[in-house]
Amino acid sequence: MTDSARTLFRLLAWLFIIAVVVQVFLAGMVVVAQQMDWGGHEGLGHMMGFLLLPMLVVAYLGKASRRVKMLTWALFITWFVQSYVLIIFLRQSMPILAAFHPVLALADFLLAHLLLRYTREEAAAAA
Repeated sequence: MTDSARTLFRLLAWLFIIAVVVQVFLAGMVVVAQQMDWGGHEGLGHMMGFLLLPMLVVAYLGKASRRVKMLTWALFITWFVQSYVLIIFLRQSMPILAAFHPVLALADFLLAHLLLRYTREEAAAAA
């Protein structure tokens, strides 16, 4: 992966991790603190795709390793299933499956963390 692509990719991954943490906080503000409605959580959740799509593009244009590309796709698919399939399509018909929505936030966090780790390791190996 080129240096500039790696830097941009890592910045996007960090922003995604921050967004996951903010999402958990916003959910806590709704459920635990009862200080707001779901609008902020929902809006940020949909906007997170604007971090993931550029990550996919940068991974390919920056010639990332196969492992980084596959993990980026895994992160995108996990986010998509979490944000759209579970919540929009299955909430009413299959609520038990939809309950995996917050569990997938853990997977989002882990996958983004692994992407940061692998890109750092690959940069060190290339140096």
